[in-house]
Parts: sequence; C-alpha cells; structure tokens
Amino acid sequence: MRKTLKGMGVAIVTPFTNDGEVDYAALENLVQMHLDCGTDFLCVLGTTGETPTLTTDEKREIRKRIIKQVDGRMPIMVGIGGNCTRAVVEELQNEDLTGVDGILSVAPYYNKGNTESLYRHFATIANAVNIPIILYNVPSRTGIDVPISVYQRLSRIPNIAGVKEASNDITKIAKIRNACGEQFTIWSGNDDQIVPLLSLGGKGVISVLSNILPKPHQRDEHTRTHHRHNQSRHGFDGEVLFSPFSSKISIVSSGGFRPIPWE
Repeated sequence: MRKTLKGMGVAIVTPFTNDGEVDYAALENLVQMHLDCGTDFLCVLGTTGETPTLTTDEKREIRKRIIKQVDGRMPIMVGIGGNCTRAVVEELQNEDLTGVDGILSVAPYYNKGNTESLYRHFATIANAVNIPIILYNVPSRTGIDVPISVYQRLSRIPNIAGVKEASNDITKIAKIRNACGEQFTIWSGNDDQIVPLLSLGGKGVISVLSNILPKPHQRDEHTRTHHRHNQSRHGFDGEVLFSPFSSKISIVSSGGFRPIPWE
C-alpha cells in the first residue's frame, strides 16, 4: 500500500567522492539523518540529485539502496521524467518501482511544446502506470511554463496527484487552486516561497534547504501548515531566518557533500 506524500519532503542530493563516483556511504548517512529527523518524505533523483549527470545504472542503484534503507518508514517520491514521452513511459514500465509512493515528472524541456502537446505528454505518462504522478514545473530549467489550462485538464486524471510548482509566480498558486480544486496538491519548489504558497492553498514543500537544515525547516513548515492563520508571523519569521541559506544553497556543489546534523 502506497503512503501519502504530504508536508515537508526533501529533494535529496547525490553525494560524490573526490574522483566523481557516487558516495554511497555518505548517501546512507544522509538518508539516516532524515529518518532520525522525521522528514515527511524523500524526493529521490530529482534535479537536486544531479540526475542529468548520473548513468542509468547509478540511478537504479541509488533508488534501490534508498528504498531498501528506508524500508517503508517514510514515503518516497522518485524523479522520472524527460522530453521524450516514449522513453519516460518505457522507463516507468520497465523499472522495478516497488517501494515508490509517487513519481515526480518534469515538464519536457527544450522541445517547447504547445499546450496540447504538454497535456498529451503528461496524460500518456499517467495512463501508463498505476502510481501517483506529481508534475514538476520549473521554467528556469525547462524553458517552458506549464499553463493553468493544462493543469486543469490533467487534474481530472485520477492518478495525477498535483504539482511541484517552481515558476516563481506566486499569483499562479491561487489560480491553480481555483482551477483544479483541493484534491490537486500543490507543493512549493522554492524554499523561499513556502509561506505565500501555503497561504494560497498549497500543502507543503519539496525542499533543497532541508538537506542541511531538516529539523528547523520541518518544524517551521509544520507550524505554517497546521496553524496557518494564528501562527502566520512565526512563518514569516522563519522565512526571513532561512533566506540567506535559500539564496546561496543553489550555488553549492554537492561534490563531497556530507550531511550536517542539526542539534
């Protein structure tokens, strides 16, 4: 039975050794840190995991090791996407996805398809598997911003669960909520926009910052989610506190990364 993906997920990094190999020992330590900290779910093999630079065998091994280590103790979202619809479908159908609770699938980059092609791309992926699909909209990397009209059509497909929205257009969140309804979950793709996203109907974050600050970031996100109105000032204070980290973490290389425990 698949677990529900909600709250604060971490877009987990892929640590490397000095000679460029995946550092599986450091990866195990990092996963254990999140198990110990009570992170709500892991997002494995996303952009933060440097999937464009990983081989097929490395991705398969990373996924297998994390699923084995977690052993059902927290939900796992896995990134499987691309700009070739057929290749994405083949990967979804041919890989062993036992232990995976959801698939994060990025908008097709470089192709710059029109609205109909975007809809057909995601609809074909969703119809190929019986796993919740989370759309990933990140225009700064893909070169295309998925329109709300596409979200609205896709939200009618039963196993399309929602979107990780990283468009930097905060006004779009309310429009997505109005167009798609409560059942279409919106996660923030930006650590510095969690408060406004939650205030407009979002349900959580897929965080990069939580690779190094899991406990305080999780605590702050939970306060915002469960006490959205009464504790709004606390949420804004947290966003201000974390802003120096949020602005710098995207330029930090994950090469040689070691988890930093928070006491």
